[in-house]
Amino acid sequence: MNEVLKDKDEQILNPKIPRYEKIAEITSNANGTAIKFNSGFMICFGSVIVNVNGGSDYYGLFNRTVDVPVNFPAQFISTDDLTINATSQQFGVFSTIIRGKTTSNFSFCGFYPATVSFTSMRINYIACGRWK
Repeated sequence: MNEVLKDKDEQILNPKIPRYEKIAEITSNANGTAIKFNSGFMICFGSVIVNVNGGSDYYGLFNRTVDVPVNFPAQFISTDDLTINATSQQFGVFSTIIRGKTTSNFSFCGFYPATVSFTSMRINYIACGRWK
């Protein structure tokens, strides 16, 4: 699987680049799924249901949910290289904003139009960083 690629002159094209990254461990729990790679890279993903009541009103145009904390399924070693994206598939959600992050969780809020009548929304997240 880790074959060496050569050009027509037999020059090695990929001397140090592996064809794939080996998975060290996959963990799934109530907080989501974490995939740890041997290189130390980790991907965590999951979803959370958020109640849309109790938020702030911005100029009567849209509302903001309260800040919602989300725990990762596994802990990262640092927030320096931690990237998080949270999105919603719920129709009418304006955006989600990451409000804070630690090595074990993050918090976010969602914005939605004031005319929306739903009471909750599902937020999907993915977080990438290092586990070792």
